[in-house]
Amino acid sequence: MVALAKMRKAAKSGRQRLLRLWPGTDRPRRQTPPPSHALSEIATAATPLGHWTDSRSPHGADTGFMLMTRGAEAFALRAELAQRSTQTLDIQTYIFEDGLTSRLLLDHMLVAAQRGVRVRFLIDDLTIGDQQTMLAALNSHPNIEVRVFNPILYGRRHIATRRIMLVLGCVRLHRRMHNKLWIADNAMGITGGRNLSDDYFSADADHEFADLDILAAGQTVSSLSQSFDDYWNHTLAKSLAWFESAAHDAWQALRDTLKQQLDQELRERVDYSGALDQLNSHAFDELAQRLCWAKGRVVWDSPDKLMTWGRPVHERLLIDEIAVEFSRIKQRLFAISGYFVPRQLKCLDISALLQRDVEVTVVTNALEATDVALVHGGYAPCRVPLLSEGIQLHELRSQPASMRRRLPQARSTSLHAKAIALDNDRVIIGSFNLDPRSVWWNSEVALVVESTELNQRLCELGSAVLAPERSYRVTLDADNKLQWFTRKEGRDCILARDPGSRWRHLQAWVSAKVHLYSLL
Repeated sequence: MVALAKMRKAAKSGRQRLLRLWPGTDRPRRQTPPPSHALSEIATAATPLGHWTDSRSPHGADTGFMLMTRGAEAFALRAELAQRSTQTLDIQTYIFEDGLTSRLLLDHMLVAAQRGVRVRFLIDDLTIGDQQTMLAALNSHPNIEVRVFNPILYGRRHIATRRIMLVLGCVRLHRRMHNKLWIADNAMGITGGRNLSDDYFSADADHEFADLDILAAGQTVSSLSQSFDDYWNHTLAKSLAWFESAAHDAWQALRDTLKQQLDQELRERVDYSGALDQLNSHAFDELAQRLCWAKGRVVWDSPDKLMTWGRPVHERLLIDEIAVEFSRIKQRLFAISGYFVPRQLKCLDISALLQRDVEVTVVTNALEATDVALVHGGYAPCRVPLLSEGIQLHELRSQPASMRRRLPQARSTSLHAKAIALDNDRVIIGSFNLDPRSVWWNSEVALVVESTELNQRLCELGSAVLAPERSYRVTLDADNKLQWFTRKEGRDCILARDPGSRWRHLQAWVSAKVHLYSLL
């Protein structure tokens, strides 16, 4: 009997160890961090940013919006909001990669925290990797807290074990928090497609993402803050201290290290630092004249979406909100989506819009430009049917004419923006791509703004991308085969083959053959 009892106890212990490793059965090893929330409306109004916004609102209850296409400007405004914050700074990102801009932003967080600003930094766990020690030092500051979302619970310190755990936990870990937010004092906020990395802020000499953000100032920002709080206080958001701790004063050594690195790198990058200085000196002064005041609302996925086994069926999905906007379209849809896989999009049926005689134009990446060639395998087979139904399709080239000012052109460019103009009076801008991953697996956030002015501005920006020097216009020839119109060296030309390397073609072909599109 004693031997049998020992066997049962050993079996139970083994099951418990297995459960701790099994995806979706996270069992806290330490106390869950306490919840925290954004500033109240009264506290927001008392801040300098809140007062600035209220004093410039022509309609009181409306929100000021501004599109940001240039990477350097998008960085400068984030830095400016960090500098002007007095109470809170809330940051949410999918990707955080070490680089010049990331180190500059970390320095801004530390400076703000030293002024007494409460900094909350929420990062999806997928790309943290070897930056965990640096982030632990940041987390040691008494006014800064770093949390990771949907983390790998074990084997985090080494690449090999991280990859093993990613495979073992793929049911849960392939679902990612894709949201991007930068909110100061609950008064002004930024959302859109940009992650925190050099190639999103025009600071990478080799590659740049052509992206789009939207700044909001005023009433709608409280909803952005509510979406942040939903994720920050969710059970999948774990304190970084669970996985790595640092000395209580480690942030001081981090600050000194950052200063040394930044002093040297900014001296070497005179072009970029000069552009930032010029933008910083004018960014906020010009902001009041550039804001478009309109009514907007924030839509976001419930973080519970990432805890569902299989496709989510619960309420509060962003896709349902966007489907309502699609159902209202009467004349035109203009969509910019870095990843465009028009399959299994639930209620976002492009073919149904075309059958209703809606004019549909989509801008996405060419095979040569995309940073994920596997996605092209889900998109490519849809082109002929959609073109036959009347869609207008454009693909961004990898080396278009530069759209930046005062900065040299990167060697290659990929489209990463996510924006939709509906008819002539609404826009949707956020982190949401027109692909199954955004619909089913990732969590997303977006702003829906009712504005003819912003709609026109977005279409003008899109028209610049449609220029034949920057993109391919995809059409069908007389034999119903694809062809690509473009202009090179001042001459119009037509390509009969998908532009891209053999390696990219192979990846796209494999993806199409094994039907990876449902996961892309």
